[in-house]
Amino acid sequence: MQESLSTTTVYPARNELEVSTNLNLRCGLILSLIIVFLLVLFQPAIIYSGDAISVRYSTTELINSGHLDVDQSIAQNFGERGQYFFENEAQGEWYPKYGILNTFLYIPPLLLERSLEGPLVEVQKMTVHERKSRVFYLNLYNILISLLIAAYLYLIALNFNHSAKVAAIYVLACLFGTFVWNYLRAQTFEIFQLCFFLGLYYSLLRFKHWKLTGNLKSSRTHFVLILVFCSLLVLEKLVFILLVPVTLLWILWADILSQPDQQQSFRVRFFYAFKHYLAAFAIFLTCLLTLVCLANWYRFGAPFTTGYAQWEQEKHFLSGNPFNGMYGYLFNSQKSIFLYFPLLFFSLFKFRSFLKQYTFEFSFVLIVFLVFYITNSCFINWRGDWCYGPRYLLFILPLLSLPVLCLLDHPSTQFNLILKGFLYLTLLVSTCCQMSVNMLTFSAPFNAIEYFKGAHNENVNTYFKSPFWTINFDLLKHKLGKSIFPPLKEIRPALTDNSFQKHISGVNSLCELNLYFLDQNQINHRQ
Repeated sequence: MQESLSTTTVYPARNELEVSTNLNLRCGLILSLIIVFLLVLFQPAIIYSGDAISVRYSTTELINSGHLDVDQSIAQNFGERGQYFFENEAQGEWYPKYGILNTFLYIPPLLLERSLEGPLVEVQKMTVHERKSRVFYLNLYNILISLLIAAYLYLIALNFNHSAKVAAIYVLACLFGTFVWNYLRAQTFEIFQLCFFLGLYYSLLRFKHWKLTGNLKSSRTHFVLILVFCSLLVLEKLVFILLVPVTLLWILWADILSQPDQQQSFRVRFFYAFKHYLAAFAIFLTCLLTLVCLANWYRFGAPFTTGYAQWEQEKHFLSGNPFNGMYGYLFNSQKSIFLYFPLLFFSLFKFRSFLKQYTFEFSFVLIVFLVFYITNSCFINWRGDWCYGPRYLLFILPLLSLPVLCLLDHPSTQFNLILKGFLYLTLLVSTCCQMSVNMLTFSAPFNAIEYFKGAHNENVNTYFKSPFWTINFDLLKHKLGKSIFPPLKEIRPALTDNSFQKHISGVNSLCELNLYFLDQNQINHRQ
C-alpha cells in the first residue's frame, strides 16, 4: 500500500515538471525564431562609427600579423590624440584606449571573414563588396550575441516563477520596445556588456538556488561563472571594477542564507562565510588586478596608466557635475532612462512588492544601478555622445525592469488591468519609435544637428532637444516627401527659393537608409 501511495504522488509531479519544461523549450524556440527574424530583417547596411571600429583595427592587426598595435597613420587620422588611440611614446606604438578584451571579442567574426574572404583589409581601403562582407559578418555575430542575451533574459524571467508566455513577452519588450534594439544592431561594445552582466546575474541566482538546495557541484560551477563574468566586464571596461565588491558581498549573502544554523547571529555567519571564501576571493582579485595591470603596462607603458589619460577632454573624466548627470538620466529628453526604456516606468508600480518578495535578487540590481547611476553622473561625458539613449546604463536597465513581470502576468486588481493596458500601448508606440530610429543611419540625428548648427534659430535649437526617434521620424517623412523637415520649415522665410531647394537636397542626404536587404548599395564610405 505504501509503494502504491508513493507511486501516485511522485509521478504526477514528474510529469508536470516534464510538461512545464517542454512548454518552456517550445516557447523559447518560438521566441528565438521571432528574434532572429526581426534582427535579420532589420540588420544594418552600415558599420557603426567610432569606438568599436578603432578596436577592430587592433583585432585586424592581431589576426593578420600577430600584434595589437595599429599603424601610426591610422591612429593619427582617427580623431585627436588619445581620443580613440593611446600613444605609447616609449615604444612608438599606438593602441586602442579601450579595455583589452574588446580586441579579442571581435576575433570570431573577423577570423571567419579572413577564412572565407582572404586577408583582412583596413576599412578605408575596402571595396564596396568588402564592406558588404564586413557588415555581414559583424551582423551575424551580433545576432548570435543577441540570442544569448535573449536566452539569459528568458531564463531569468522564468526564475521568478512566471509563465513561459510572460517571460517571452518580457524578453521581446526589453529587446524591441526599448533602445536596446539599436545596440543589438550596432556593432559596438554595449551588446557585450549587457550579455556579460546578464550572465553574471543568472549565475548569481543559480548559485543561491543550488546553495540552498545543497547541490555543491552546481553551486561551485556558478560560483566560477560569476567570477568569470565579473572579470570579462572589468577587462571590457575598467569602470566595472565597481561591480566586483558588490558581487562578492552577494556571494557571501547567498552562503549565509544557506548555512544550516540560522539561529546564530548574523556576525558569526558572516565571518564563517568570509573565511570560507577568503582564499578564492584573494586568488580571483590577484589574478584580475594582475591581468589589468599587465594589459596596461603592455599597451600604455605603465601598470596604473589607463587609456583615458591622454585625451585632454576626458583626462579628468570624473570631474563632471554629478547633478547634471543625475537629473539628465531621469528627465533629459535625449538620455532619460524612462523615455528610452519605458518598461522601467511601469515597473516602478511594483518595485516595493517585488523587492519585498525577492529581497536578495532585486536588491543586488538596485545597488548596482545606484553605484553606476551616481558614478556615471560624475563623468564629464555622462551623456556618452555620440550615441542613442543612456548607453552607459543600458546593461542594468532590463534587470531593473524585472518588477514589470508582475504586470505582464494576470492582473489582480482593476487598477493593474488598466496599467497593463497602458503598458502594452506604450510598448507598441515605443516599438514604432525604435523602428524609425533603426531605419536610418546610426548618426542621422547628430548629422541633422550639425547640419543646422549655424541656423541661429531658437525654435530650431528647441526642436533638436527632442527625443531622437522624433528627429528620425521627421527625417523619414522628409525623405518620403510627406512633409518638410521641421527645422527647414523654421528657416524657410530667410531663404531664397534656390537656397531652399539646396537645403531640401542637403537634408535628403542625411536620410540614408540603414537596412541591409532594402538598400545594400548605401554603404557608408565615410567610415
